[in-house]
Amino acid sequence: MSDKPIRRMQGKVPVALGWAFIVIGIGLSATLVGACLGIPMIVVGIVMLVIGHRKRNEVYMAITEQGAKQSSEAIAASIARELEARRSANPTTVPCPACARAVDVSVAFCPACGTKMP
Repeated sequence: MSDKPIRRMQGKVPVALGWAFIVIGIGLSATLVGACLGIPMIVVGIVMLVIGHRKRNEVYMAITEQGAKQSSEAIAASIARELEARRSANPTTVPCPACARAVDVSVAFCPACGTKMP
């Protein structure tokens, strides 16, 4: 067996062929003799339309899934940057004026040296 992947008809080609088969099939169905060919052509056309639209939907879903993943990653990075900016703008600790140790802003006295915090 060949190692080459099987190529399938995708996207616009089966849709265009499907519409062509349907139009020709309707034209042939106008006569009794032509109906023998026209009706099967209409059925083949409908099948080709279904195949073509399914392939386009699969491609669309793959593109939108990738786009959604990139968008969610960008949003997460933006949120992380905003949180970091807020943390740096409103620090939870300040240095002690006497010993320079990091002290929580809610504490009145430095736990290391006992200096009153501003």
